Amino acid sequence: MLAPLLLSACSFQPAPQVRHGGTLVLAVDAAPRSLNPLTAGDVASVRAYTPLYPLLYSARPDLSIAPDLAAAMPQLSGDGTTWTVPLRHDARWSDGNEISAADAVYTVTTEMDPTLAGDASFDWSGVTKVDAVDVHTVRFALRAPDASFAARLVTPVVPAHVLSKYKPAQMDTAFFDSTPSVSGGPFLFKERDTVRDALTYVANPHWYGGAPNVDTLTVKVVTDPQLVAPMLAQGQLLWAPGLTRAGADDARQQPGVHVAAFADLGYVALQCNDRSTSSTGDVAVRRALAYAIDRDAVVRAALGGDATVLWGDVPPQSWAYDPAAAHRYTRDVAKARALLDGAHGATPLDLDLLYPRGDTAREAAANAIAEQAAPAGFHITARALDPVALHTALTSGQFTLALTETGTSLDPDDSAALGAQNWGGYAGADMSRLLLAERSASAAPGVALDAQRKPLISRVQSLLSTDLPFIPLYAPLQHAAWNVTVAGPVAGAQLDQDRDSAMYGRWYLSA
Repeated sequence: MLAPLLLSACSFQPAPQVRHGGTLVLAVDAAPRSLNPLTAGDVASVRAYTPLYPLLYSARPDLSIAPDLAAAMPQLSGDGTTWTVPLRHDARWSDGNEISAADAVYTVTTEMDPTLAGDASFDWSGVTKVDAVDVHTVRFALRAPDASFAARLVTPVVPAHVLSKYKPAQMDTAFFDSTPSVSGGPFLFKERDTVRDALTYVANPHWYGGAPNVDTLTVKVVTDPQLVAPMLAQGQLLWAPGLTRAGADDARQQPGVHVAAFADLGYVALQCNDRSTSSTGDVAVRRALAYAIDRDAVVRAALGGDATVLWGDVPPQSWAYDPAAAHRYTRDVAKARALLDGAHGATPLDLDLLYPRGDTAREAAANAIAEQAAPAGFHITARALDPVALHTALTSGQFTLALTETGTSLDPDDSAALGAQNWGGYAGADMSRLLLAERSASAAPGVALDAQRKPLISRVQSLLSTDLPFIPLYAPLQHAAWNVTVAGPVAGAQLDQDRDSAMYGRWYLSA
């Protein structure tokens, strides 16, 4: 068996011929509100501005980071609180000005300004200071060691010499929001055509990544999702991220269209109230609940299977994912009932399960959980609350069970989920020690740091699946599609929104 594999691996594979020229057409589902990273918060705007700005670092398919505007991986101080980022010496804005450390410092300090106007949100709470060591070096000082900080550096940089004339409180009135005059990414803004609902960009001759392979990039607004699939097949659209499931199914039926599905970085979990005063404060009750439900069936009920079942909360595409880390509960009603009887004695155990009103997927999941758990001795009542009331119940601890949706960053660190978003009031000395050790890892950022952190993250996942402060259920699938003439996409979360702007410079249109 080995010899044929070796022969196949060594056989000559000619390199594809990269074609230069043409127009790449990107679909967005709404008119972008802003092309300024300091103010844009909606998905359409972020996707539309991505080709225009450099990123300090970009995301890889395994959600690790790679230098972009940065010249190399960050340098980490011995105590883990100082991150130093070297910048390229050949990077220039489209007007010829050098892209320097001052631009990165301006971007971050403006995003940290509480008066900044706009829809965008930023979390630099762990940073005490960002400054320029010299023209090509940026230094971040952190409040405490944070090995997950690298993911924060996947961030666009804006031109300080253009935008510093605006006060942060007036940033959303800047002309730059609609017609940015200076770019540093692979493309330049050219025009906005309100009749065709399209934005036109042209190749940036000053881009440090070299000349983009395509000459023009069009951002086309397509508000009717039923039009996306036929437009992809006809070549009127060439790249369509963020498809609905129905849109993805339609695209799969079209000739000459590729479709990819990948797990979202956000996930839905069954949040338990872990406080001693709650019925779910006993870990035996939470384990009984885990054995009482069938996660595959919950996913089918919620999203028709259009999701990835989760046993932990590390995204399955992540460099840190370990399929053996978390305990996988197979539905076992007898075991669930035995655990519940041992914990409470009397059954059924009455529990309320909260979910946001209007969320049909979580409503279906709540009803499925209630039905599945009943034979094990749980009497679960699914209750819809408006989102504000649900948030209040979570933050005040006035609940027993809730279906929560948590967004995650590129990094798998669980400090936020078990810290600021610790809705259940979970406390565990072992977990605290693991999280501290993982965040305090101090090897060189990149392969060495990831290797030091991964076994600690796996131990966190193992303990998470044993203590069950919350029970991860599923990550919805995201869908992207492209016309067969587009060469280069490796679809995944790394291409969503602003995690890899250079992709638009690398891709090309095949003959």
